[in-house]
Amino acid sequence: MLKTKDLPGILLLALLWSPTFLIVRIAIHEIPPISLTLQRVFWGAIVLVILCTALRKNWLVLLKKWWLFVASTIVLNAIPFTLCSVGEIYIDSSTAGIIEGSTPIFTLLFARYIFKSRDIDRFQVAAIITGFIGLLVIFLPTVNDGNPTSSIGFVTLVLMAAFFAFGFLFSERFLKWAPALESVTLQMVLVTIILVPFAHYFEHPKECVHPSWWVLFLVFLLGAVGTSAAWLTYFVMVKRTGAKNVALATMFMPIFSLFWGRIFLGEPITWYKILGICVVLLSVFSMSLVGREIVKRLLSLLGLQSKEGDH
Repeated sequence: MLKTKDLPGILLLALLWSPTFLIVRIAIHEIPPISLTLQRVFWGAIVLVILCTALRKNWLVLLKKWWLFVASTIVLNAIPFTLCSVGEIYIDSSTAGIIEGSTPIFTLLFARYIFKSRDIDRFQVAAIITGFIGLLVIFLPTVNDGNPTSSIGFVTLVLMAAFFAFGFLFSERFLKWAPALESVTLQMVLVTIILVPFAHYFEHPKECVHPSWWVLFLVFLLGAVGTSAAWLTYFVMVKRTGAKNVALATMFMPIFSLFWGRIFLGEPITWYKILGICVVLLSVFSMSLVGREIVKRLLSLLGLQSKEGDH
């Protein structure tokens, strides 16, 4: 259950995460996707190692369970971060942020069918269906524009949201015991090491890019703030309120992303983006206790509430 006192932390996390799509969209025109992801996590790792050293935190002690951190790093960082970079080659930043808002839908599905942590009642089934309708609202215009790369970008970003959801639940199940700062530091170091050979093999020989200082500065900010600070906040909040509640931070990201894209990149605010946001947010809100109570009362007023309650 999400407590009121935890809401500021959820909002802070959404605010820290939301510029990610804007910066990635800008940088992807000058830096290939794997290399962009590598630079992002490298700067995040540098900042966190310095912080751990200053606070005398021994993050290396966590290597005694290195296999858990490697697995978490792959599903929560390496794959979704790279998918984000690849997807934004084809999709604008505001649409990417809206798609990220579907993460709680996948979190609920995975929590029930993969991690076996909770049952799904009829309200949550309705919420899941509603959420996927919202994704279809966003997806259909990319089909109608006749550009197949738009569909590739959409699918890539949906996979990103799904990996984030799986990673949230994995870290809650297997890494909740680990101190937040040390945990996120080790993961940023590991993902940097993991991505180096991939960036070298797939991009270095072919891509001789010289990014502008402005783009490099933005990537540094993305690593130092949007990655290290955001994921440190994430691990703290997981310990306080659980992964399923923390995933609700992505509910607010579409709104932030829409305005960042409009203000800084001039991306259009189209009817399908607005409608998609509304449907996805309605879906996620109806998963919450407050949302369910409102739905129950509406159904009761309409005479549609079953006598058995939720089953």
